[in-house]
Amino acid sequence: MRQEKGWVWGISILEHLQRAETFSSRRRQPVPPLCGGLQREAIIISEEISMSFEKFYTYDQLTEFLRDAHEKFPQFTELESIGKSYEGRDIWALTVTNFATGEPDSKPAMYIDGNIHAGEVTGCAVCMYTIQYLLNNYSSDEMVSHLLDTRTFYVLPRVNPDGAEVYLTSEEMLRSSVRPNPDFEMKTNHLYPEDINGDGEILTMRVPDPAGPYKISSEDPRVMVPREPDEFGGEYYSLYPEGTIHDYEGGPFNIGPRKYNLDINRNFPADWSPTQSGAGRYPLSEPETRAMVDFILEHKNIATLQAYHTFAGIILRPSCTRPDAKMDQIDLRAFESIGERGTEVTQYPVRSVYHGFTRDRGQPRHGVFIDWVYEHLGVVGYTTELWDKHSKAGIDREYGKPLSEKQRLKLIQWHDEEQLDAFRDWEKFDHPQLGEVEIGGFAVKTFQQNTPFKYLKEECRTNTLFSLRQAAATPRLSIDSVEVTDQTSGLVKISVDVRNEGYLPTNVTNKAVAQDAVNPVVAVICGDGVRVLDGDKEQEIGHIDGYMKARLGMTRRPVDNASRVSWLVDPQDADKITVEVKSDRAGTVKTSVKL
Repeated sequence: MRQEKGWVWGISILEHLQRAETFSSRRRQPVPPLCGGLQREAIIISEEISMSFEKFYTYDQLTEFLRDAHEKFPQFTELESIGKSYEGRDIWALTVTNFATGEPDSKPAMYIDGNIHAGEVTGCAVCMYTIQYLLNNYSSDEMVSHLLDTRTFYVLPRVNPDGAEVYLTSEEMLRSSVRPNPDFEMKTNHLYPEDINGDGEILTMRVPDPAGPYKISSEDPRVMVPREPDEFGGEYYSLYPEGTIHDYEGGPFNIGPRKYNLDINRNFPADWSPTQSGAGRYPLSEPETRAMVDFILEHKNIATLQAYHTFAGIILRPSCTRPDAKMDQIDLRAFESIGERGTEVTQYPVRSVYHGFTRDRGQPRHGVFIDWVYEHLGVVGYTTELWDKHSKAGIDREYGKPLSEKQRLKLIQWHDEEQLDAFRDWEKFDHPQLGEVEIGGFAVKTFQQNTPFKYLKEECRTNTLFSLRQAAATPRLSIDSVEVTDQTSGLVKISVDVRNEGYLPTNVTNKAVAQDAVNPVVAVICGDGVRVLDGDKEQEIGHIDGYMKARLGMTRRPVDNASRVSWLVDPQDADKITVEVKSDRAGTVKTSVKL
């Protein structure tokens, strides 16, 4: 039994049952809550961890934060590297659970990660906040206490450490991995992004162009708005990334190909396609994606999953490639109903990637992480696109459509009212090839792509609360009771009532069963010298529903979330029998009975 840093637990279930009175015929033994009989003394958290909401953490700073969390809370955490990135950095995973109530793999688990895309560092911040919230609030928050006692969290704050480090320590903008594009070469008459005025940011250039598609708003000279279809005779502009044109020969020019073109969130096996932009050479060609997949496959107790991205203010679910009509409808209801709990705390809508986040459904996204998690493993998984400046400003924007002039004016007005200092006024610059241009616009890294620090803590808090609700919805086994019935000739019948206390079934989804990705629940009886006369020592119970179907009105039957398993045994000289019930995703519970 683990006892560290003031954590003291009472008698175990084995000791509890051994002290019980001797059974009489048809004797029923109730099993205490948690199926462990653990009586917890008052617990005091004497230390805390903290994070700053005034910065995004570099790799070294993140590593220090995680080590600090483990050092201060060894009774709750394990820190490990799940693999190395392309440049050799450790990809950290922190396991968070109460070890006094069971080992991590004996409990249903939730996987959480962030920052698979280099610039989406708000996701890493939410992961860090989740760790902080869980560890600091065990004594004071009933939900946290319940979850750490009964669930396991695997938190990987930054699964793409190389790309994030480049993003945070330079003006570079890149999608994900730093593996160079093998076909990259500087092309004549192509513009490449660059901080040409030396202010540390790559902003926007507005260049006078009689045929340009933009104009300056008459209401606010900072705002660029689309030119009307029938408009002529005014002053118009083209907008480009700040940068220079390689081997400029005059006349029209194009935007150059990217030095880094991988998108490792297109590198997963589900519907992987070689024609998908950024997909990589083959599925799991990248060390980061291989490490993620290996970790998840090694932890069969993962029942739900949350990945953090930016930016749009939306909770995304599968499928990325298919309409909802082709999805298992019970699984769909599970995704929708749990997602609704996220909307309540984040105000973000829940949509499938296919229906709510795809501009051209004839060209859906292939090889995406949450599709692999569901399509191959049947795990309930969400991707939250954090931070929505438009809704903050009171703008109801339809995804994929440009903002109107009225909406653009409203955005900058809100920016001013909130005193965000994220807009860089247009300043004239003598461009070496284009002559006089102006450079300015909204800061990309701390406004367009990531949450401004003013709102960072609240963004972390609300999304953490959604993660806790997801974890609480996972299946969870318990043993309701054990019956020992005396039979003739000294034989004994042992009957155990097993219940799934959780919302989701023990298989989590029908897809998991269809893909043979989850084993049925099994019950095992053992005891020194005991002979089992009727029933296998290890019996398959199958899968056990949670209370989801009843709650959603998907069945007229009462909640069907329990099952009974029985054995006829000859105890011989044994004085006790142990029954263990195991599920990949609903945990492991054990009880012993005195004979």
